[in-house]
Amino acid sequence: MTEKLNDGFEAEKEDKQTKIRWDIIYRGTLIQIIMALCTVRWEPGRLFLSSIGNKVEQLLSYSYIGAAFVYSDNLIYNQTVFAFQCLSVIYFVNFLVEVMFYYQILQRLFLNLGSFLQKAIGTTPIESINCCVSVFLGMNEAMLVIKLYVKDLTLSELQAVFLGQLSTVAGSVFAAYVSFGVKPGYLVSASVMSAPGALTLSKLLYPETEVSKTKSDSLKIDTSHREKFSSALSAGCHGALSAVNIVSGVVASLITFISLVAFANGIVSFFADLIGFENVTLITLLAKCFIPVAFLIGIEPSQCHIVSELIATKAIVNEFMAYQKLGDFKKQNLLSKKSEAIATYALCSFSNPSSVASVIAMVSALCPEQLEVTTKLAFRAYIGGIVTCFISASLAGMLMPTNNTVDIMDMIPATNTSHI
Repeated sequence: MTEKLNDGFEAEKEDKQTKIRWDIIYRGTLIQIIMALCTVRWEPGRLFLSSIGNKVEQLLSYSYIGAAFVYSDNLIYNQTVFAFQCLSVIYFVNFLVEVMFYYQILQRLFLNLGSFLQKAIGTTPIESINCCVSVFLGMNEAMLVIKLYVKDLTLSELQAVFLGQLSTVAGSVFAAYVSFGVKPGYLVSASVMSAPGALTLSKLLYPETEVSKTKSDSLKIDTSHREKFSSALSAGCHGALSAVNIVSGVVASLITFISLVAFANGIVSFFADLIGFENVTLITLLAKCFIPVAFLIGIEPSQCHIVSELIATKAIVNEFMAYQKLGDFKKQNLLSKKSEAIATYALCSFSNPSSVASVIAMVSALCPEQLEVTTKLAFRAYIGGIVTCFISASLAGMLMPTNNTVDIMDMIPATNTSHI
């Protein structure tokens, strides 16, 4: 692993301009523009994708029923405690994934759909499918889907996987954002647009310099699960039990990284107070840096300072708090309809320190030998996830109708499946 790491990062120092596959960049950008047209300007496209997202949300919500039985309805449905509600999904999804691996359903999906995506974009099947799955399932669940192949991924493929997971949000959390007043149509459109954008940007940030083991012509159906377990139930139970280590790793990493952010905030506030500046935090400092970015993505000049605060909140804390603030600003009529729409696109990703910690924890649990590589790539993926959202927000701002933006996006419903 050390040799692979050294070779990979030495190769990175070479002239990458000669290794960038511009056909992937052009095709990925074209697909992103097509997705933007289909989801921003075409009503059937938005409704179709919203329907898929709602079905996935309904599937994942079945895990809440089991979690409520163990932890109580109050913790799951009323207080919605993250450790009990969201992380309980991992047990259920890992059970389903192991069963589908046992029956070779996922392996065949990777082989067939991955071959199509490889021809359409030029990226390998695993990194392509990961971006597609991340739109609906989310980071942790998407990593579980490709877990058998993580050990074989090249550095460039790992970069694409991480960036894809940090550039989108899961369809399973759409309802939470909508409860803050966010338009569900914007969320669906933003996540779908960001998937090809993430693949494109990842190949610019880290072009492929190795021979991939997961191309469609070299990807073979893994039969080890069929041989390892006596039945599908045995495989599923193994998946549920192995999820215990995954959940504990995610919890430990989240506590550590969020505490580090709070510690950094305290240091900034302390030194700011010493020189006479009150109420200065990392978010307020970063918000100043994002003001020009807000202007460039299409926000009205008089509202750039408001949107930059939202972007900084998402980048340092998480998108939940950012969308909650957006809902408050919306109630106070501080943002125009266009600025509200662009801001929703700019915030629609998991690119924050706690998500980076979650990705690292997942890799550590699923494939410890890739952990050292992951820590090297994670920060670049974090920045790439933020930039991908800016690109999607810019495209949406250019394509969005100016007269009937709100009416069109309000037509997409958001289902509430928390009490199935």
